[in-house]
Amino acid sequence: MKIKRLSALCLSVLLLTGCTKEDLPFLISSSEPESSAADHSAQRYNTDRLKEMAQQLQETKKLSGAEQQIQTEIQAILDEVDKAYAVFVHANMEYYADWNNRELAALSDETHADYSAADEIATWAFCNACKDSDYDELFEPYVQQEWLAYYVANSLNRVISRARENAAQNDSILDDYYNTAYDENIDLDDPSETNYSCAKLYLETLQTYQTDAYLYDYYSRDYTAEQASSVYHELTGLLVPVYEKLRDYVLADPRYGKLREYGFAVDDPFQTLKQYAPSLSPSIAESVDKLFSGPYYLSSKSLEAYDGSFTASLPSEQTAYMYIHLSDDYYDLTTVVHEFGHFNSDWRDLTPVYLSRNCIDIAEVQSQGMEMLFTSFYDDIYGADADYLEALMLYNTIDSVLAGFAVGEFENQVMRQQDSLTPKEICNLFDEMMDSCGLACELYQISHLYEQPGYYVSYGVSALAALDLYANMQNSMEHALSMYTQIMQIPTNAGETMFCQAMKSCGFGDVFEKSELERITAAVSSRVESLRNH
Repeated sequence: MKIKRLSALCLSVLLLTGCTKEDLPFLISSSEPESSAADHSAQRYNTDRLKEMAQQLQETKKLSGAEQQIQTEIQAILDEVDKAYAVFVHANMEYYADWNNRELAALSDETHADYSAADEIATWAFCNACKDSDYDELFEPYVQQEWLAYYVANSLNRVISRARENAAQNDSILDDYYNTAYDENIDLDDPSETNYSCAKLYLETLQTYQTDAYLYDYYSRDYTAEQASSVYHELTGLLVPVYEKLRDYVLADPRYGKLREYGFAVDDPFQTLKQYAPSLSPSIAESVDKLFSGPYYLSSKSLEAYDGSFTASLPSEQTAYMYIHLSDDYYDLTTVVHEFGHFNSDWRDLTPVYLSRNCIDIAEVQSQGMEMLFTSFYDDIYGADADYLEALMLYNTIDSVLAGFAVGEFENQVMRQQDSLTPKEICNLFDEMMDSCGLACELYQISHLYEQPGYYVSYGVSALAALDLYANMQNSMEHALSMYTQIMQIPTNAGETMFCQAMKSCGFGDVFEKSELERITAAVSSRVESLRNH
C-alpha cells in the first residue's frame, strides 16, 4: 500500500484573541473544560459523500464526451479532501488548546484518520478511473504510477480500512513520544534515559517511511543530502566562531537577565505588527488587512496549551490561520512576525491539499525573512535596547542555521545506518552533532523527528537565505525589499518552484557555495561588531 505520512500538526492555540467563540465554533476555550463527546460529534468529517463521489466517477468515465463532467467531479473530490483536512486541523487545535484532555486527544486522532481515509478515497477514485479509460490524460496528474496496481487491486473499503490502520499506527507513536518528551518527571540535569526512550521511538518512526527518499524527495528539494552535509562541515569552521562571539555578548549582558524575566515585551504584538508591517510594501499591507479582517489568528498564554506556534493554509476556507503561544517577553513579537511571514504567502496559495507539494525551504525564508525586515523598525520599537535585541535576533537566527544543519546531518547519518544503529548509538551520534556546533540541545526536544522526519534541515537552509537577505539590508533596504517581495509571491504548496531555483530567480545567493557562505558570514560578523560597539 502507499505509505503517505499525514503528520500531526505542531499546533498551539488558544484562548481567543480578537474573535469570539461564535466566530470560530470549532474552538473550546479553557473556561469550558467539561465538553462532552456529544458536543464533538458534528466535528467529524463524514466520508460517505466522498465514497459516493468516488464510485460515481467510475461510472462517468464510461460515458462519451464527458470531459467537462469528469473535470467537475475531479474538482469536487479535491474540494472534499480539503474539507476533511480543515476538520482535522480544527480538531487538532482543540486538543492542543487543552493539552491534558484525553477526549480531545481522541477526537484529534479520529479526525486524522478521517482525513487519511479521505485522501485515500480520492487516490482510489483517480487510479481506478484512470485504468482502461478514454480519459486517462485527465487523471494522470492525480495518479502515481508506482501505486496504481495497489489501488486497482484493492476494494475501496479495503483501502479505507488500511488508511485508518496506518493513521492509528502513526498517531500511537506520536502519542508515545509526547508522553515521553513532556513527562514532568524528566531529569533535566541528566535526560539520558528520556533521550534513550525517544531514540527507540525514532527508529520506530522511520519504519513507516521509504527512508531511501523521504529526506529530500518528500519535501520537493532541489539540493541533495551531500550538499547539505558539505555546508554543515563548512559552517563548523565559518559560522560557529561568530555564534560563539554573539553568545558571549548576548548572554553576558545584564539585559539577558531582564529578558529571561519577561522583559522587552510590547504591549500587544499583533497591534505592533499592524502598525509597522504595512509600510514594507503594498502587498504586505494587503496581507495585514486580510489577517485582521477575519481575524485569522488566535493566541494564548495558557499553561494548559501546547507552547508552540504555527500557521496552516486552508484552501477550503480560502485563507490561512495563525496560532500563537505568547509568553509576555521579547519573543512574542518575533513569533507573531515569523508566523505572519507564513500567513503573508499562505493565504494567497489555494493549492488543493491533495496536490500540495510543500517546499518548506522557501516557506521558512518567507517567515524568517519577515523577521529580518522587521529589525528595520527596532529603533522605533525598542529605543536604546534596539542594538542589543537585534544582536539577540542574530544569535537566534544563527542558532537556527547551525541546529538545522546539525540535525539534518544527524538524520542523514541515521538514514544510512538505521538497520545497524542501536538507540544508544543514536543518542551518541546526536550529541556529537550538537557538540560540533556548540549547541545545547537534547534529542527528546526535537519533535520534528517524530512528526515530520527530514524537515529540520530546512530551518538551517532557509535561515542562511534569511541572513543573505539581512546582509543585503545593510547595503540597500530597497534591494532587500525587492528580494523579499519576489520570494513571498512564490506559492510554497504548488510544487512548481524549488528552493535553489527560487533563490536564484529572486536575487538570493547560492547558500551551498562556499564563497556565498563566506560572504554571508563576513557581513553578519561585521554587523555584530557594529552592534556591540554602538
